[in-house]
Amino acid sequence: MPNNDQSQDIAFEIRGNVALITLNRPRALNALTHNMMKTIARLLDGWEKDDAIKAVFFFGAGDRAFCAGGDIKHACEQGLAYKENSDVALSPNEYFFDEYNLNRRLFHYSKPLFAIMDGVTMGGGFGIAGPCKYRIATERTVFAMPEVGIGFFPDIGGVYYLLKCPDLIGRYLCLSGQPISYEDVLYSGIATHYCTSDDIEQMLNKLISTFALDSGVDSILGSYEPNAANEGELAGRNDLIQKCFSHETVNEIIECVEARDDKWSQELSYNMRRRSPLSMEITMRHLQMAERGESFDTVIARDYQLCQHFMGGTDFYEGVRAAVIDKDRSPKWQHVALKDVTKADVDEYFKETGKALY
Repeated sequence: MPNNDQSQDIAFEIRGNVALITLNRPRALNALTHNMMKTIARLLDGWEKDDAIKAVFFFGAGDRAFCAGGDIKHACEQGLAYKENSDVALSPNEYFFDEYNLNRRLFHYSKPLFAIMDGVTMGGGFGIAGPCKYRIATERTVFAMPEVGIGFFPDIGGVYYLLKCPDLIGRYLCLSGQPISYEDVLYSGIATHYCTSDDIEQMLNKLISTFALDSGVDSILGSYEPNAANEGELAGRNDLIQKCFSHETVNEIIECVEARDDKWSQELSYNMRRRSPLSMEITMRHLQMAERGESFDTVIARDYQLCQHFMGGTDFYEGVRAAVIDKDRSPKWQHVALKDVTKADVDEYFKETGKALY
């Protein structure tokens, strides 16, 4: 991986015919800042026009995370400042506008993209990894789309990708916000390949040589596949997930899970009851709309519409306060329970805002 001494939030280098980008905020689990997004977009534009560059690789600095998501604390502070005085504060919608346009840029990029998901890969981090043709997990990979737990929703085009998971696993991941291990990341197709963290540099060198010859990528990646016997939790719970998450309302899903008396189900239902009720209901409708076969561009355009409503509401700010700022883990949501969320409440978030992504 890139081994230069750059201290910026984005480090990059060229090796042979490939470009390497490192998200370089290890103390913050490589969470994405606004400037990082703009830097990545600028680099991608230049490399796409450079015939010498055959592929782009993404890494996370340190040994804990690929990318834990967007810098939600900053987005929260920016949003509160904008609410207080929009004349002097930058709208948080500009942050999300640039983030989602970067996600869209990656999705349509003309050259192969690789994400080395070594460590925590969550939320906005998957906004970088998700569009990559090659998404490589390691034994340290932990994945989640935890947004419903902070009063937000699975954005960055996440529902588009997760609906490609087997059966109803995508619904489970979006509505539960639960983290999963590298075995489950492979089982669900969130990662396309596997490599131990110790072998990353070796694999990278082989791939760089391959791009010089313009062949053999899949065979090299395939040589690092794990033993097929390494199955995670989702494989063993898939029948339960299919039974419960096939219901068409969030409350029915949770009640189905609650009806089981095993420890895993009880912990799942407890956690889901603690998520933002409004976030859960909006996420469910977002999923159901995307399940009709919508394109990535349609999904992420709606993401931008939804995020504007969330930034104008209260649950996101309360969720970030409870999780990241005060860390009391006791958010006071706008709605106490799912039954308190009305159809009109949800409808409001799906109304046009007058500000589109493209």
